[in-house]
Amino acid sequence: MPFAGGGGLRWWLGGVRRRDLFYRLQVRLGRLPDPYDTLDAITATFPPAHSRFFFLLSHRHRLDSLVSPRHPAVRAAIRRLHEQGYAVGIHPSYESRDVPALIQQEKALLEKYLGQPVTFSRQHYLRYRWPDLLVQLEQAGLREDYTLAFPERSGFLLGTTLPVPAYRVDVEREVPVLLRGPALMDQVYLRRGDRVGLEAEMRRLFQVVEKTGGLLHFIWHNSTYPELPHSLFEGRLS
Repeated sequence: MPFAGGGGLRWWLGGVRRRDLFYRLQVRLGRLPDPYDTLDAITATFPPAHSRFFFLLSHRHRLDSLVSPRHPAVRAAIRRLHEQGYAVGIHPSYESRDVPALIQQEKALLEKYLGQPVTFSRQHYLRYRWPDLLVQLEQAGLREDYTLAFPERSGFLLGTTLPVPAYRVDVEREVPVLLRGPALMDQVYLRRGDRVGLEAEMRRLFQVVEKTGGLLHFIWHNSTYPELPHSLFEGRLS
């Protein structure tokens, strides 16, 4: 979708910088598939009970989406997932950590597309400040969050495989937000091209959680879906 749905200045400059402008143009002309449009492949493998999708509805910052959040293809993808029974949450933009009002604006747009309240989120680039994140989630009416993961390694940042009710020690008060800690983000290994290490670590995490119990969450991007070691999920998605 970023190749087929883009076209702004950043889209063109990105093509020059990454030396893939010709490929992008071929995608826009319908001659080649969009490597980022992997929703059909993902939903063909992972049923709604084992999947959650997070949509980044901003192109304000250079590290946000290349596609306008109001592009028809974005809305169509969200509606398609919703109609298929998949849970869809908000992926607040890069600047939302410093401008919390953006979380509510982007969430409102997603709710407009879905026709129902949005209740869960994950911060872009795992950017947050503590306890500001809890304040922002509560103010935005979000009830679950998947941000608390290590950005540079695997592991259980919350110290457990179970969801944790949020608590603000600065004011000694519970917050109506459930924190879910992903054990691994794909880019921890893929940013250095270590596909072998990624598969080995995912296998180890499966073994840990199967032994201890609890829930295992991975953060995976649509752009890296082809790198997912599918064999690890065989027999685990029933």
